[in-house]
Amino acid sequence: MLLFSTLLPIKPSLTPDAFISLILDWNNGHTHPENIIPNIKWNGEKNIRYGNESLWLEIREYAKEDILAVRYEKNQDNRVYWDTDYIMNFRERKMAVSLSRSYQSAYSAGTEFSTPHFISMLARKGYIEKDRDLPISNKPIQITEKAIPTLAALINGESEYALPVVYVSKTPLDEDPVDTDFLASRLKGVAHVLVESAKWLDAGIRRQCGSRNEYNGAIGLYFPKGTLEHKRFYYNAFDGTDNQTMESVIRKIIQFSNQQKIDPLYTWDGVVNSILAESSRQQETRFQQVRNESNDLIQYADEEIKNLKNTIQELLIQNNRLKSENEGLRARQHSAQTPLLYYGKESEYQGEIRDKVLEVLTEYLSNGATQGTRRYDIIRDILDSNPYEGILKKKTEAVRSILTNYKGLTAKTRQELMRLGFTIEEGSHYKLLYLGDDRYISILSKTPSERSSGDKNAISQLINKTF
Repeated sequence: MLLFSTLLPIKPSLTPDAFISLILDWNNGHTHPENIIPNIKWNGEKNIRYGNESLWLEIREYAKEDILAVRYEKNQDNRVYWDTDYIMNFRERKMAVSLSRSYQSAYSAGTEFSTPHFISMLARKGYIEKDRDLPISNKPIQITEKAIPTLAALINGESEYALPVVYVSKTPLDEDPVDTDFLASRLKGVAHVLVESAKWLDAGIRRQCGSRNEYNGAIGLYFPKGTLEHKRFYYNAFDGTDNQTMESVIRKIIQFSNQQKIDPLYTWDGVVNSILAESSRQQETRFQQVRNESNDLIQYADEEIKNLKNTIQELLIQNNRLKSENEGLRARQHSAQTPLLYYGKESEYQGEIRDKVLEVLTEYLSNGATQGTRRYDIIRDILDSNPYEGILKKKTEAVRSILTNYKGLTAKTRQELMRLGFTIEEGSHYKLLYLGDDRYISILSKTPSERSSGDKNAISQLINKTF
């Protein structure tokens, strides 16, 4: 379950050696001694692992793309695995930081967590580039009279930032509605926190942004263009509501950050899989050289390459399934909010169940649902909070494309179908099982006829049964 994810622009002053040294300082600086991997003596190696099965830190280098990946994992009583990943792309000067939690058995744990202190270390060392004119920091940014144009440009939509912006206005008593220092600390690296420095600035701000600004303790969330709409939280003077408001703001920002698509090369699994693939390509080249030197090694080399490719493909499929299981577990037991629906007995695979529910709701609104009704507003709110990606439609289009002009299963066709979740058994016909489930069996002939509509019908039946 992904708890936290962000992508930071990094200055050239952070070298590979400085990056690893900072990682080791972070490890040695844990406030809880049980989280420290002791006696690490780094000698410059870029592919090395420290610790034991319960607590370890690993460094992997993907030299082809100039990437260093670090994973820190803690095994909590063989039930919960906490992973903190730092992926530094020195070519693009960007660093991905993520915190996730995976489960080996049924386990109930709280959802509270802190964004990695490592981000504060990066900021303190001056390694993080500005987001346009705003520093990425764990401290709130004060909006003084001089800074009003910056705020007004944001509110008026004349400027935008890579990270979301949280604007906190003063209450009628000229106080902050929430603990802004704590808020900025919690949101370090995923959002900027702008704070009105004094109540008397309201008039000047209002003039420059056409009265669209937050005031009297209201908090505004401004997201990058083309993502989420502006969100506003109003101030409530009752005791205890400030903490509730703060948690709502933090939850909304973290949810937005975690929903952003991430290039595989900014994830630990993506880097490790790319290293395996690169190793496979290098090994294939070496095998080709051996083949040219000795015909006796041809069969051996081909089998080794085939086995290695199959192993990588199986690992990728298994990895996707495990991620889907974790997402299902998050939705069932460990959401920061009370879930709308619980999953049933059907296994989740790559978000298909969620996608089908959103597809049905989208079709309902498209078929003339009446606006201004409670039913319409509820469904519209669900769709706005859960973007519909059309996973099943994309898979349907992929299957149609793969099996267009079907003349039998080639090696390429087999591999593409396996990526979509099909297991293929071969007999007098091809038997395709979706997700290995014998409820979803489709049959394709081995010798299709160009004049027969049977194969076209079989492909249509496969799509209807599976998606």
